[in-house]
Amino acid sequence: ENYRAEFNKIINKDGFDTLLKRMKKKLEEKDE
Repeated sequence: ENYRAEFNKIINKDGFDTLLKRMKKKLEEKDE
C-alpha cells in the first residue's frame, strides 16, 4: 500500500512516463 502511494505521488507530479523511466533506472542499477 505504501509504495502505491509513492507511485501516485510521482504520477501526479511528473506523469506516468517519468515513473516508468525511474523504474527502468532502478532495474538497471539492480543488474549491476
